Amino acid sequence: MALALADIVDEVVQSGLRGRGGAGFPTGVKWKTVLDAPGDPKYIVCNADEGDSGTFADRMIMEGDPFLLIEGMTIAGIATGATSGWIYIRSEYPAAVAAMQAAIAVARAEVIWARIF
Repeated sequence: MALALADIVDEVVQSGLRGRGGAGFPTGVKWKTVLDAPGDPKYIVCNADEGDSGTFADRMIMEGDPFLLIEGMTIAGIATGATSGWIYIRSEYPAAVAAMQAAIAVARAEVIWARIF
């Protein structure tokens, strides 16, 4: 049984999951806002800037397990009806940029392969 988009968002709201930013804003509130916003297209945007000095959590994820970010954005996109995603990475993180570009290429190839078969 497939869940409705609102059911997926409600699960995230009920989980109490919070964002990784300094304010720890509730993820479900963000997703519900996007889902309920009128009009198309909708986008998922990841700000991986790490503006707080001495924090490298986002960079460590992008360099160590970039698919974690891609999968999270994919789930958010499906749940909110978004059709595109954008990631902002500062230019001072060339290893993170390279890792994300390689992972995105793999993810795109897998999606194309999955659609063929």
